[in-house]
Amino acid sequence: MEESNQNAAMLRYTQKEMLEEWKLRSGYFQTQTDCELVRDDGIDLDRLLQAEIDSRYEHLLSCGPMEMVPVMEIAGDCIASVDGNLAVTVVLPEDCVRVVELALPGWKRSVTRFLHRSDAKAVMQRNEWLCGGAENPVCVVGHRCIRAYSAVSENEFKPVKVLAVCRPVPGTYLFAPVAWDLLLGKRK
Repeated sequence: MEESNQNAAMLRYTQKEMLEEWKLRSGYFQTQTDCELVRDDGIDLDRLLQAEIDSRYEHLLSCGPMEMVPVMEIAGDCIASVDGNLAVTVVLPEDCVRVVELALPGWKRSVTRFLHRSDAKAVMQRNEWLCGGAENPVCVVGHRCIRAYSAVSENEFKPVKVLAVCRPVPGTYLFAPVAWDLLLGKRK
């Protein structure tokens, strides 16, 4: 997996650093440091906040703008196979949240719009006369895979470009500084 150049400008936090920054930005920290109050009979606030952080971060990865999330080149980590109709199935790594761009050899352009299986255009891909090709490729999202229509030949089907939003190493958070507004704001 290769990180894109935009990832270099992103904020990186460990789980502990993220929790502390979240508390600070959410107003949970008091600026007064001359006294300490410790209680162990209440709820575990850190655990509740951590669950909220993880939920909102996962939402950011799955729905946030590309410029706010870590984008990786994962073509080398994907497993591809082609069937007799030249439809290519690209199996994605487990840490892949969503694909944002895919290109096969011989395609005139890459695909940046990925269809759900129930989409009318996705259903049309089952017909050999209506399915996508090198001039107008089509990609359909499956569970941890992308179905790409269609390869130019049975010998050239391995993806040349797969850009994807991927989860960072467990216990790590990676995002652009402007994403704090989305993370702390209310979901719509």
